[in-house]
Amino acid sequence: MESKFKVGELVYYADDDTKHPYLIHEVRGNLVSLGLTDYPDTEQDYFTNISDIRKFTKSELLLAKDIMNSLLN
Repeated sequence: MESKFKVGELVYYADDDTKHPYLIHEVRGNLVSLGLTDYPDTEQDYFTNISDIRKFTKSELLLAKDIMNSLLN
C-alpha cells in the first residue's frame, strides 16, 4: 500500500495547535523523516509515525502563500 504522504510535502504534528510546518524528507512505510524545526532542509535523526502528523489543506496552503506574498511586497 502506498503512503498518502510524499517527500517534499509540508505537514504538521496533529497535536500542534499552531500547525508549525515540517518538510518530509523520507517515507518508510508508516514512518516519515521530517526536517528540523528551524532548519527544514536538514533531516531529523529519527522517524515519526504518520498517525502523528497531518497534511495542510489546500485552502491553508493558499492562505499561507497570500500571507507570504504580502510580507515580501
